[in-house]
Formats: sequence, structure tokens, C-alpha cells
Amino acid sequence: MDSPIVSKYKTLLRLFTERQISAVEFEEIFLPLFQFEHTQPSSEAQGLLLELFRDVDSFNAFGPPAPDEIDEDELRLRAAKTLGDLPSQ
Repeated sequence: MDSPIVSKYKTLLRLFTERQISAVEFEEIFLPLFQFEHTQPSSEAQGLLLELFRDVDSFNAFGPPAPDEIDEDELRLRAAKTLGDLPSQ
């Protein structure tokens, strides 16, 4: 069974990967959740979420991405990978 914090992330990742929310909406929820949530997941989950945080930070919603940026499709792929890799806690 997942911890409450991992459940929050998984719910958010599912909403995004299933196209129920946009990348901009995902970004607006994910970044503050990651930065300000006081409950920390396991170190394995934290590492995966940190990698995704960096991906979200490099997301460009406004036109073609620069070489160091990613677009919505790529962000969705990376979010799906993170969702699949997150351990149950």
C-alpha cells in the first residue's frame, strides 16, 4: 500500500498521463507539491520525483523547446515512466 504522499503523486501523475489535465496544470500543481510538502517519500521515490522535478522545470509550454527544454509530449512520457517506476510504500 502506498504512503499518503506517494498516493498524492501517483494520483497527479495519472491525471496528467491520462490527459485529464494539461502540462501547464500539472506543472502548477507538481512544483509546489514537491517544493513545499513536509512529508517526504522514501529515498527511492524521492530520487525519482527529483528527476521529474528537473524535467518539469525544463518544460516549455510556449512554443518549440530550446535544446535544454522539453515539450508537453516528452514531459508526459517522462511522467509515465516515473509513475511506472514509483515504488509502493
